[in-house]
This record gives sequence, C-alpha cells and structure tokens, in this order.
Amino acid sequence: MREIGERRFLDHFDAATGSHSVTDLVRHFGQRVAADWPAIPDVITDLRIDLSRMSNDEIIQRADAALDGDLHPSGLRPRYTDQGELDWAFNPSESREWLLMLHRHGWWPLWGAAYQRTNDEKYARAFVAQLLDWIDTNPLPKHKSEDSSSWRLMEAGLRMRISWIPSFGCFYQSRAFADDAKLKMLRALYDHGQFLNKFYTNRNHLVRESNGLLALALSFSEFKDAAHWIDAASKRLELELRSQVNADGSHLEMSVGYQWLTVVEFEVTRALLHEHQRISAITGLDESLRKMVELLAAVIRPDGSFPQLNDGFILWDADHLTEIGRQRGWSDIEFAASAGASGALPAFCSRSFPNAGLHVMRSGWTSDALYLVADTGPYGGPHGHEDKLSFELSAYGAPFIVDPGSYTYSKSDTLREYFVGSQGHNTVLVDGCSQVRRWNPQHITPAVEDTIHGAWRSDDELDAASGSYDEGYGEFKIIRPSDVDITRDVTHRRDFIFVKPEYWVVADHLATGSPHDYTFLFHLAPDVIVENVAEASAIVRSDSNGSRLVIKALSDRELSGEVIEGWFSADHHKKCESPVLSFTINKAGPTMVAWVLYPLPAESESSELQANLKSDDVYEIIHIRHGGRSDCIQIPGDASVAQGQEISRLKQISVRHLG
Repeated sequence: MREIGERRFLDHFDAATGSHSVTDLVRHFGQRVAADWPAIPDVITDLRIDLSRMSNDEIIQRADAALDGDLHPSGLRPRYTDQGELDWAFNPSESREWLLMLHRHGWWPLWGAAYQRTNDEKYARAFVAQLLDWIDTNPLPKHKSEDSSSWRLMEAGLRMRISWIPSFGCFYQSRAFADDAKLKMLRALYDHGQFLNKFYTNRNHLVRESNGLLALALSFSEFKDAAHWIDAASKRLELELRSQVNADGSHLEMSVGYQWLTVVEFEVTRALLHEHQRISAITGLDESLRKMVELLAAVIRPDGSFPQLNDGFILWDADHLTEIGRQRGWSDIEFAASAGASGALPAFCSRSFPNAGLHVMRSGWTSDALYLVADTGPYGGPHGHEDKLSFELSAYGAPFIVDPGSYTYSKSDTLREYFVGSQGHNTVLVDGCSQVRRWNPQHITPAVEDTIHGAWRSDDELDAASGSYDEGYGEFKIIRPSDVDITRDVTHRRDFIFVKPEYWVVADHLATGSPHDYTFLFHLAPDVIVENVAEASAIVRSDSNGSRLVIKALSDRELSGEVIEGWFSADHHKKCESPVLSFTINKAGPTMVAWVLYPLPAESESSELQANLKSDDVYEIIHIRHGGRSDCIQIPGDASVAQGQEISRLKQISVRHLG
C-alpha cells in the first residue's frame, strides 16, 4: 500500500468527502478531528493506569517517564539504537507478552493526555517519530502470521482502538505532525483495515481484532471499504457472542480475567455501535452482557477484588463494575460491586453458574461477609489450569485461601508449570502428582455447551456444591512428555457445605483400588500468618486485620501437616512468596477427610472450636461446637454417584442445630 502514488491512494477515499488531493484530505480531517473524534481512553491497561484517577501532575510525570523508556509496569525497558530509535524487535523479558505490549503503543494516548494539558510539542514529536519509525520498520505482511509480534492480529486490532485512532486526533493540529506524516499514517491505517478484514483468528482475540476493525471503519468512514469493514466486523462479533458465552453468562475459557476482558470488549462494541446509531447490528448483545456482568458481580470478593481463576490478569476493579452498573441502570450490580454503598440489594446472594461449574457461597454483601467460590467446572482451553475442585475463601474483611494467579504465559519459564499445575491450587495431589486435563486435546478447544458441571443446592439452612475429578494424575508439564506415567485409578469427589452463616465443611472422598499418597493443599494470601500447624489442623491469621481461620481435618487416617513455600502473583511478571499449608496421608486406599473451615473475627478465641467425626453405614456424621453453637452435620458416606443423581445426593446433606 505504501508503494503506490498519492493519486492512486486518494482513490481509496469516498469522493463525497471532497478529498481530491492531499491538501483537501488533510483539511478534511483537520475539520473532523476538531468537531468529532474518539477521546483518549481513561484506562490504559498495558500501563495499569486510569487517567481519570490521576491529577494533571501525575499524568505529566508518568508521560515523561514514558519518554525516558518506562513503558511497562514490570519495569523492564526497551532498547534504543545509536540514533535514538526504539528497537521494536528487542525483548528484555523471557515472555513474549512484553514484546506484544510494545507493538500496541499504549503509551501514545498517555503522551496525548499530557499534550492536551501542556501543549508541549515534545510529546507530539515523540509520537510522530515513533509512528514513522514503526511504519518503516514493520511493513505490512502479505500473509497472516500469529508468530509475528508486530502484526499478530490481536495487536493490530488493539492498537487501532486504544492508541492509533485517539492519537491521530489528539496530535493532528500539532506542528510536529506534518502533512506527509499524516498521509503516511492514513496509508498505514488503511493497511490495518485491509489486514484485519482479510484475516482473523478466534475466541477473545477475534473480539479484540473485530473491535479494532469496527472502530477503524467507524472513525475513518471516508475509506470506500469502511462500510464493508463494518459489516464484516459486526457479523464476526455477533457470531463470537453466540460461540463464546454460555447460557449462564460464563465465558468458555472459564477465567475471571477473560470474563472481564470479554465484558469490557463487548461493552466497547456496544458503545461504538450506540454512538453511531447501529446498536441493532448485533442481536442479543445487551442480554448476554447482562448475564456476563452478573457473573462478575456474583464472584466479587467482599473486599472488592476478584478471584484469579485460570489464566488471566485482573485489570479491572470493583469501581469499574460499579460504574457499569450505574451507567446501564443495573442497580443490583452497582450494589454488589460497591459492597452496598449504592444501588439496590440483588435478588441473589449465593449463586451457582452450572455451565462454568462455579459456585459462590456468601453470607451477605458487606465488606466483612463470609465468602467461598468453588470450581467444579471444565478446563477452559489453552488458558485452563489444573484446578478442578479448588476454591477460595475470604471472611471478616480478609482473603485467607486464594488462587495464586498466573504470573506468566511463557512456556519456557519453569514457574508456568507451578501456576498452571495442581501444585499451585487448593486441591489434592495424588502421589505428589497433578491433575492432567491439559494433555487431553478435547480440553484445549472449548465450545459453548449446555452441560451442567457439578451439583448445587441453596436454601435457608445451607449452601452445598459437589463435583468430581477422574481424569488421572501425572507429573505435570505444560507439554505432555512422551514417557509420562498417569495414575488413573483415583476418583476425587469434593463436597462444599456452607453452614449458614458461620463456617464451611469441605469433604474430600478419594476412591481407589490401591494405596496412594494424598496431599491436600491450602494456598494462603501473602499477608496471612500461620500461627499454628499440627498433624491435622492449623490456625492462620490475617496480618491486616487480625481475623483468623481455623482449619481442622476430621478423618480416620493419620495426617501430617506442614507449611511449605509457595508463590502468589497479582499481575504479569510480578510474584511474591506466600505460605501454603500442606497435609499428607501416606499409603492409603479409599479415604475420606472432612475439613472444618471456621473463620473468626479478630479477638475471638480459636481454642473454643471442637469438632469430631463418626461414621455409620450411611452417613459421615460431624459434630461441631463453638461458643454457644453446637451442630450435627450429616453427609452421605458413599461418594460414588451415578450421573444425574448429584442433586439427590446433596439433598441428603442435613444440619441439625443442637444448641
């Protein structure tokens, strides 16, 4: 495209604009960007900043840091040539994600925000220099290549919407943005449109690609191909809405991070269409968005953060969800996201999402509520983790048991295996080995389905969820080794029981025909202190507010407990050490362990908790006493359940309050 002459390039514009020459074209867009142009986005996720929450001085300071090469929250900096030009091929990290970020140019709108506040031409000069250098250094490829960092389709779509389009308008009147540079950028924009129209991928990548094409076509409607691009992007987005979102509102990748990403991207779609009076272009968009947002509202922790289930970095917070609820008139979403500070009480409290196998048990919507989210769902494709039957628990304003996160997507980083494998989750290892669903090809290509994963019951007395895993255990690697041994004779069933409104019982049933070692893992939040750990119990305390969690195992098997070192990651390439409670049973056949998880507010006496287990031919009977409360809980002893009978089994669970 860049090799053709000016006259031929101008033929790609609609003559109705009067753009018969470069001068006409420049004048036309000068009027367009002054009157009506997409604003610089407030949230720049690559930089982890929200401009709406920053003062002018903070924006300028951050923009100046970007001028000096501070382009990524990891602190890793790009390399520059002797001529002062950015080296677009250099990667200072071990992860490809860093280099992909570089080609999204997320700091350009930051420079634009600083330019709007100062009129300092240094920001415009930096933008124009990088723009022209990037275009020259990264020519349009003839074919699709997802191995290309500069022209991976998702990056091509993202940079259109988040950086190129707003920067075009923001810097248009700058002295540094000369007419020849404007023409060169317009040619590159047209290249992007043709590339994004011709090639595409799938799942969340395709949504971002299509939004980039849609934004480009709507912003540059002067291109003769714009109408075709709008039609192609809209059809792809409608198809992806149907093929990525389950009936319960969950995203097929079973990740809270990608649930957020998909919500945000489809909200972008809706905003683009609404702004240009095309909201009816995608059937069912509002209905699907409402369901997806409900899931986010349901899984939000009482402290306003989100569980990090499967891959994905949580780039959006409770305030963002509150704003979505407020803007869309969803007062219940606003209430849930703001911990009751505004909005109207939701009709739901505890909630199950059967297609995702996510079950949320909570005592209420206040910031000190008790909360547990359990995962009995499918794998979720390339972004899945070996976390079936894992869970998170928060209480009295503190996260206690957490999912450690993702840290990196790089297969060459050995920590990738820790964060993906069962050793990085709150589930059970068999003979020290992990679940291995990733090695089954059918789990890597997820599809929307009506399958119910796990069982759920909720009433005034208790919440209960149950699920099982029977797909084998092996020494986990991201790529399956050719000579790996897989243990296939163990089935793990886990029951989650919330005895409202005070505590949980988590019952593990391990069915097998031969003896194995079982290791039960509880990953603690980084600020949780282990006060005491014994053979079959532990007491942990939140360093932030002093609340405690008592963990007590009830079993006829002998356990050995210890604290081991683990990792926790809140964002890409960021990690810290975090304690993990590990309880092991050696050389056991069929085994049942009931875990009493009893949270206590600060200053409560943990030694008052008493619990014991008895079994008869039908039930596991658990007696629990704390303070003036005494309960008897009955759980069906036979954990082998025929398909379709899981709900009947949960209905047999009962709680009797004895005092």
